[in-house]
Amino acid sequence: MDNLEEGLAEIDDYKALGYQQIKLYSSIRPEWVLPLTEKAHQLNMRVSGHIPAFMTATQAINQGYNEIQHINMLFLNFLSDTIDTRTPLRHTMPALHGFKLNLQSKEYQDFIALLKAKDILVDPTIAIFENVYLSQKGEPSPTFSKIMSRLPLMNQRSFYTGGLPKSGDTIAIYKASFEKMLAVIYDLYQQGVEIVPGTDGLPGFLYHRELELYVQAGIPAAEVLKLATIKSAKITGVANDFGSVAIGKQADLILVDGNPVANISNIRRVEWTMKGGHIYYAKELYDAVGIQHFE
Repeated sequence: MDNLEEGLAEIDDYKALGYQQIKLYSSIRPEWVLPLTEKAHQLNMRVSGHIPAFMTATQAINQGYNEIQHINMLFLNFLSDTIDTRTPLRHTMPALHGFKLNLQSKEYQDFIALLKAKDILVDPTIAIFENVYLSQKGEPSPTFSKIMSRLPLMNQRSFYTGGLPKSGDTIAIYKASFEKMLAVIYDLYQQGVEIVPGTDGLPGFLYHRELELYVQAGIPAAEVLKLATIKSAKITGVANDFGSVAIGKQADLILVDGNPVANISNIRRVEWTMKGGHIYYAKELYDAVGIQHFE
């Protein structure tokens, strides 16, 4: 998008195609945010996305955002509005300074109050930050360690590349910043800010890790399962047809071998998926693409 007019026209196009919301990226100019969000809201569309470069999350929310993707964007709110988040600084700055965030500070509590007052959704995608902040070059990434052996060797190699370069003190700093991200997720849950589970890579597997990390953060497994099912269905306006098992709803289901309330990692043990009245057996599908079944 090269100019505001082009962006406004794109919103019309997406509305005509049946989309419910638009997503703004880091490269959007700050002065475009208000007219873009106003246009989307006029068409009864929601606005989500990254926080544009040289803005804070607070500013974006006050200019019409409904949802924020990626928890690093929340942490950047407490650093500066001079950071060019079109660059890797959107990762390195929260990694280097995130551990300092005081969840009892007035600045943080005021921000939480704003999220609640404006009914802002947060899509943390915390799993990608585990990979970026904690993984070490030459060692298996903790984000993918549970499933690497199931994938072809050519895919396994990518899980040894490491995330952000780190050595010495930065290893502990990045770990502490990741732990603070988990603490914020739990605090969002406790304070009633809506969390929407999402991912930013490896379809079919990274979503499982996202939910595992919510449990690691302290959210009860039963509540995490609700976040991934009925609560997400309510947020997206399809709860009458999806999100729970009930008479009259669409029978889009998965069957897992084990109780995910007792152990959230049992969500990885998928036996079959039902979609549109058809049953798809996981082992057969995995075999077809060279992936081993969970057994």
